[in-house]
Amino acid sequence: MRRVALDLGNRKISYCEVSEGRVIQRLTVSSVATLETELGPKQAPAVVAIEACREAWHVHDVLAPRCISTHSVGAGTERARLA
Repeated sequence: MRRVALDLGNRKISYCEVSEGRVIQRLTVSSVATLETELGPKQAPAVVAIEACREAWHVHDVLAPRCISTHSVGAGTERARLA
């Protein structure tokens, strides 16, 4: 199962995919829509960790149909919604 983390910034989203304890891919994109090549419907399912912030639920709603699960995590907060 693919494991991906997203760090949501004001103008960019940082993407990091880990396999067997090693980072196998990092990239920075300008919007959720540009993640289509990595997390789109033609890609393998993934477990995605999303930084807990105001935009996290929007990103979750966009990605949930494409992912096995998404988790919103942050300091003092942990919420999960399974797709």
